Amino acid sequence: MRDRFQHLLKALAQRFDGRLARVNLPETSTEVDTSKDHTGFSDDSYFNAELDNMAYGKKVFTRTPFVQYVNFWPGEWNNDHNYMGRTFAFAKSRGIGLGGPDVLPNRPAQMQNSYPFFERYRGQLPIVAMAVQEPDFQYTNPQTKKPYTRQEFTDFGTNTLGANCIFWATSAPWLHQPAAQ
Repeated sequence: MRDRFQHLLKALAQRFDGRLARVNLPETSTEVDTSKDHTGFSDDSYFNAELDNMAYGKKVFTRTPFVQYVNFWPGEWNNDHNYMGRTFAFAKSRGIGLGGPDVLPNRPAQMQNSYPFFERYRGQLPIVAMAVQEPDFQYTNPQTKKPYTRQEFTDFGTNTLGANCIFWATSAPWLHQPAAQ
């Protein structure tokens, strides 16, 4: 399966490298019911396969920024297998961008997984691309107990996580307001 995915990356790079703003691989978080799995899935094999895909993507996309979304790793919490630590070190050493599917200031789960690494590696990665997705608008800030504001998303994404760009879900309320005159 990995070979097929890497063939796809190669074909896309041959056609589009240098013509895209960036390529983002999907988030690392996944759930596999190992009692029903027949592929030999393990947390370690998944982690190693993702690093291999990151390296291959960076190899074939030589002119287009290449980004891996990383938020959680299966079987890991608070870097207890050093997956998160190794991911950031790997990305830094190979010039691979990282990002994430959610910007959720002070949210405990994220604060115990990818967010400390984004802060630690701030300015050391070629690009950090974060996204504010539809579910993010439903959450409340644990400090204020109110829904996150545009300013909270933006400040945390850029100042804490080091985001060079933030992708906004089309449902962001401020995207539907008239432009200021």
